[in-house]
Amino acid sequence: MDLKVNQIVESCYTNADGAVLYDALASAVDANRMVTLDFSGVPQVTSSFVNSSLFALFDRYGDDILPAKGTDCRC
Repeated sequence: MDLKVNQIVESCYTNADGAVLYDALASAVDANRMVTLDFSGVPQVTSSFVNSSLFALFDRYGDDILPAKGTDCRC
């Protein structure tokens, strides 16, 4: 499942923006779906956005949600 970040949030600046992305990602993880994040068209992100979305996801699920070493990761 590909998630285009700029279709989920209008900007990537605030904690509130990050929480919206977090909710989308958490729903996908809870449904056991593999997700690819697409940041194309996103000019910049803030640390607040990353903390509220990606780091919050890792806090909840741990780094086990990342692809295993040696798998296809388009990072």
